[in-house]
Amino acid sequence: MAQMIPLLAGLGGTGAAAGTLGTLGQIATIAGPIVGVASAVAQNKEAMAQGAEHTREAREARVHASVEAARQRRESRIRQSADRTAYMESGAYSGTASDVLMSNAAAFELDALTTEYQGEQAGRSADFAAQQARRSASPLRVFSAAIRGVSQIDPLNLAPYGGAGSGVYS
Repeated sequence: MAQMIPLLAGLGGTGAAAGTLGTLGQIATIAGPIVGVASAVAQNKEAMAQGAEHTREAREARVHASVEAARQRRESRIRQSADRTAYMESGAYSGTASDVLMSNAAAFELDALTTEYQGEQAGRSADFAAQQARRSASPLRVFSAAIRGVSQIDPLNLAPYGGAGSGVYS
């Protein structure tokens, strides 16, 4: 492409085309860092949005687990009450029946605790993902994009038609 530009400039006959192409090259050279910084800013915004979404997911997982555990406990109390009533009406309420009821109560509570634990683990996982997303949204990313872009500008205009490494002199 760099070899085509002088050829196109020669076709114009006046050198105006070469000047226009040179100006376009300079504009492209200057626009490059701006586009790089804008891209880095957009990536940071996206990472922060992902972090916020993961935080919402963590909160939702914990709330859902808490609600589900409360539902399980409520259901457990209803079942235990029905079982106690059935044992008492049948006259079979003894030490063995009491042990069965206590064992069932422990199993029901274990189910509720397991649900809460799973919700907390899901919440921690989402919190970790949010933390990772926020870490990737670094001001350093924007700064390095700006430095990288500025370092590619040719202040002495030694490289014809835009940018370091694109011309005869580089």
